[in-house]
Amino acid sequence: EVWSPVGVPITIESCVIADNVSWSYGGGISARYGPALRLRLLNCTVAGNEASNGGGLWSMASNVAVDNSIFWGNTASTLGAQMSTASDTTLRFSDVEGGRADIYVEPGFNLDWQLSNIVADPTFVNVLGGDYHLNAGASPSPCIDAADSRLAVGLLDVERHPRIAG
Repeated sequence: EVWSPVGVPITIESCVIADNVSWSYGGGISARYGPALRLRLLNCTVAGNEASNGGGLWSMASNVAVDNSIFWGNTASTLGAQMSTASDTTLRFSDVEGGRADIYVEPGFNLDWQLSNIVADPTFVNVLGGDYHLNAGASPSPCIDAADSRLAVGLLDVERHPRIAG
């Protein structure tokens, strides 16, 4: 659970949040109750999580930004398989299973779905074995080199390959 009592911006960066279960909100990430929470996910994979509401992410925050991230294979028994938010939410350069249809946004809040997003199987190496690396083989993942390189962290990616430029 992510909580910020004084509205300090929180960034979750370069991580894999996978295979978690919540019987209520946010199988992968639950961000709530901060009076002015500003949450940013950057270069993250949120996959294979489940909850009753917001399989990958559930948020009751003032602002959520998701950049260069993957939301795939999350499930929810009620609302928002990938995300359920009571927040203004912006997604850029991200891959979201089901696209906008798998994101529930409470009335009164906005979803800013940028044209840079894709809806394509990220082809993880071995989901059943818990390996969420992107397949770089003969049929490489559509997520490889699809991110905004200006938001990349470090000169090398997780596979220790040089990051793309531009």
